[in-house]
This record gives sequence, structure tokens and C-alpha cells, in this order.
Amino acid sequence: MNIAIIQDGACVNVAVFESLSTAQLFLQDGVWQGAEDVAELPEGYGIGDFYDGSTWEKAPVLAPPEPPNPPKPPVSENRAKIDGFVMGMMEEWESQNG
Repeated sequence: MNIAIIQDGACVNVAVFESLSTAQLFLQDGVWQGAEDVAELPEGYGIGDFYDGSTWEKAPVLAPPEPPNPPKPPVSENRAKIDGFVMGMMEEWESQNG
């Protein structure tokens, strides 16, 4: 069975044991430093979710962070833009200087 290791009211780790009583022995022996409790982990819950001794609550879902910089266009795309700009400048110069 999946056993949640509880610290400060939240599941901080998950371990597999044959029984809850075996997990409680590990807790008593101090295997998980700072852990306050162990509990059978219900389906759908995991690390980060909250446990108050009798009730489980899902942790809030956070949006993934946005990438720091937008992806750069491929070099060929930049080259095409530069070529188009240069050609436009040359045509403008030729039209003004005959």
C-alpha cells in the first residue's frame, strides 16, 4: 500500500509498505526526520496534498511558469527579413539617385 509521510500537514514523501503499522514503526524510529505522521494515501492524492489527521485535500494547481524569453526565429527567417530590408533600401536609394 502507498503510505504518505506527513510533515506540517502536507504529504512530503510517499513510500510503499505492506501495512500502515510497519510504516508507523519506521516513523517512531525517526526514519523521516521532521515527519509527524504517516497515513494510507488514497488514490488521486500525492506529494504536496494536505492531510489533517482524517481528511485529505488537494493542493492548489499552479500555472506553469512562462518561458523567460520568446523562442528565437530560425536563422533563415532572420536572413530573409534582412535581405528584404537591404533590397528595399537599395531600391529606395536607386529611385532617389537615379
